[in-house]
Amino acid sequence: MKKSFKLFLAAAFLVTEFFVVALPLMITSAKADGHPIQAVTHAGFGGGTDVTTRMMLLRTRRYLKQDMQLVNKKGGGGAASMDYMMTLPADGNHTLTWTTGHAVSMALGKTKVKLSDMQPLARGTDDPQLFVVNCKNDIKDAKKFISAQKSKSLKYGTTHVGGIDDVSAIAFTKKRKINRPNNCSLQRCWTY
Repeated sequence: MKKSFKLFLAAAFLVTEFFVVALPLMITSAKADGHPIQAVTHAGFGGGTDVTTRMMLLRTRRYLKQDMQLVNKKGGGGAASMDYMMTLPADGNHTLTWTTGHAVSMALGKTKVKLSDMQPLARGTDDPQLFVVNCKNDIKDAKKFISAQKSKSLKYGTTHVGGIDDVSAIAFTKKRKINRPNNCSLQRCWTY
């Protein structure tokens, strides 16, 4: 691995740790009534949101000295986790790890849950945004990546419309004053 990439990973880890350590603040209003605090996530086992939530629980458990559990409710881009959360009592013992995927599910009408049904407690992120290309591509460094987009739009692969990957791609091209990307998500392709 190149030294610059190792430094980037180290910096990303430190930023991640900062936010993961800050996340316990979101649980401080939970009741210490002996019941475990449950954190509900839409993520599958081992995904980024799952791992982030597990790390938050690990540190928060130490801080509160209370049992905490992770509940994975996959489906509908977050709709299943939000619907499940709304069946639980509003007792301070349940939290939801909410991402932009949830917002998209709400906008698409996949759930009846509204923003007014939830109370934001904290914000944290650990998703570095990386631009990568196929190793067989002629683009071998950042300068060539930018230069290629001065003459034409490149196709960017993102997770979903309006997600952080999509927003990062647009912000990057706008800041560099280069052609906007032709984005392709798991759902469809579009051009800005």
